[in-house]
Amino acid sequence: ADNQLDPAIANFDSALTFNSVHAGAYIQRAAAYSRKGNPRKGLADVTKAIEERPKVPQLWFARASIYLERGISDSGIADCDEALRIKPDYDLAYLIRARAHGQERIWPDVLRDAATALELNPKLSYAHYLRGRAFSARGQFDEAIAEFNESLRGDPGSLWTIYYRAQNYAYRREYSRALQEMKQM
Repeated sequence: ADNQLDPAIANFDSALTFNSVHAGAYIQRAAAYSRKGNPRKGLADVTKAIEERPKVPQLWFARASIYLERGISDSGIADCDEALRIKPDYDLAYLIRARAHGQERIWPDVLRDAATALELNPKLSYAHYLRGRAFSARGQFDEAIAEFNESLRGDPGSLWTIYYRAQNYAYRREYSRALQEMKQM
């Protein structure tokens, strides 16, 4: 099974040959290395790229994403901060920092960063999802459902969004509606 990941890694290597700052290629290659049992390799690769090109915000974003996949939110937040210092209007850095704050359950920061990401790019359905999670955690179930609805407009197949929307219907004691939501899954 490990050898099945080698072609994927080779494809990401090729993509990075053509675009050495492609955040997605670094993120996906790190995930492939991790699945192969070498979680440090992908992180080391992007760290080396940052050392060579420290003024490229996409590289900081890539490393932040890798940190978050590993549950290391403080390092992810620090890398997002650096990406935003370099490029203050970087919508995806706000989005991933909102996700990091969500891992830490710092809901006001989730709401702030997700709102900024949406101001910069209204098509980021994941920002609505994060806002929905924050509102739900704060007991603002109507607001949470509204955000989950917005998220599903952009990403109708998001099972987590459907799940959390159903959960918020249950919090409002609309159990039959919550059950119908769960049947969509």
